[in-house]
Amino acid sequence: MVTGEAGRLSRSLRIKLLRTAFGSLYGPLARFYDLITVIFFAGEWARWQDAAAARLTGSRILELGPGTGALAVRLIGAGYDYTGLEPSPAMLAVARRRLRAFRGPAGLVRGRAQQLPFKDCSFDSVLATFPTEYALEPATWSEVLRVLRPGGRWVVVYAGALKPVGLRRRLAGLAQRLVLGPPDDAAEPALPEVPGFQVRFWEGPTPGGTAFGWEAVRTLPAEVPVELPAADAEQNRVPVGTEEADAGPGRGPE
Repeated sequence: MVTGEAGRLSRSLRIKLLRTAFGSLYGPLARFYDLITVIFFAGEWARWQDAAAARLTGSRILELGPGTGALAVRLIGAGYDYTGLEPSPAMLAVARRRLRAFRGPAGLVRGRAQQLPFKDCSFDSVLATFPTEYALEPATWSEVLRVLRPGGRWVVVYAGALKPVGLRRRLAGLAQRLVLGPPDDAAEPALPEVPGFQVRFWEGPTPGGTAFGWEAVRTLPAEVPVELPAADAEQNRVPVGTEEADAGPGRGPE
């Protein structure tokens, strides 16, 4: 049994290898992303996403990292005024093809969470499901705070755990343990301290498992400007309408 520092190193290496493998799904293999998540997470991935979506407030929604657009379809179908921001061109192409089948306002934009190409107080909620480390960066939190209206929510699901019920879920859980090691689902990530947010962690039970996330409510009044980190305040900000912003079909950012 591997314990202590060696165990943490081993887990870190496994996670790095897993992310390298999943990274290929953000390139030429993007069309297989949904299939992989269904197999690897026994169909619970979408339910964990929905557990986060149930915590949204208002109608104007920004999703960070929509990937293939699977959750976007469900949000648009539920009547939300949806915008998605995705850095991967391959994922963006898959999501756009998916969303073309839907009527109503929908915008997909290429960009980064650390430099959001949107006006202040543009959204009622910002959502991210299973994001990478960008969600823990102070620049991301400052930008999310800036584009949220007062009282708006920054909702994230950062982990999920499968119930060991049924052969399919037991096999999926075994595969996860082989790759990631023993689970530590209840471990809450260290979040940056950004004044203007009230934060709490949440757990959302699903039919085959549990989603773990956080919810941050903007308490900063609209008339108080958001202080952006000096290194990120203007550097490399992606303006709307440029090649990098790359607005998609439907409604782009205001």
